[in-house]
Amino acid sequence: MSEGVNDPSNPPREDQIQQTGSGNADQPASRRQSLLAELVFAPRLEKPVEKILEIASELTGARLVAVYLADDHFPIFQRRAGKGSFDLLPESLPVQEIVNLNKPQVWVMGKRPRSTLHRAALAANLPYLVSAPLSSTRNASGLFAFCGEPPLDEGDMLFLAQLLSESLLLAIQYQALNSQVQSSQQTLQARLLAAQAMEEQTREG
Repeated sequence: MSEGVNDPSNPPREDQIQQTGSGNADQPASRRQSLLAELVFAPRLEKPVEKILEIASELTGARLVAVYLADDHFPIFQRRAGKGSFDLLPESLPVQEIVNLNKPQVWVMGKRPRSTLHRAALAANLPYLVSAPLSSTRNASGLFAFCGEPPLDEGDMLFLAQLLSESLLLAIQYQALNSQVQSSQQTLQARLLAAQAMEEQTREG
């Protein structure tokens, strides 16, 4: 994974996303570059995951996109977001799935399925499935997947899968950081109010 991409203070530079291939073959080059530029800033938006999935759908021409995140209570990955016919993919994945799909990869119809996702794509008669883990370490916190129609530029789709998964991970990190800041602010506010109340009681006493 590219150095610095998962650091919330260091989002991907635009020059890091210029070196791409064809992606959605019907898409004008100028529109593609515009979408890639949007992707740089998407993690900081109010609803970043939804925006990134919109960009992903248009960039790749995908029929469906889905995001799986680790469950807080069970050793599974739950489908937490999606676009298109994402219900063709499982609602949850076993932990072993992330081990099998521990790097960006492409499954195409005719190949032997190596995972639950591949078998679901095969059962739904999807021409291909591209996946990439959401991870800044060896332990992935989730998985990004998309399926589409031919033609397929495998190298470009793998590049986009990596880029989109990094953007999604950055968005999730931003959301977690914002939630932590809000929680700290609420705790501080409660402590200040309690201190003020005690001070008023002392004065009255």
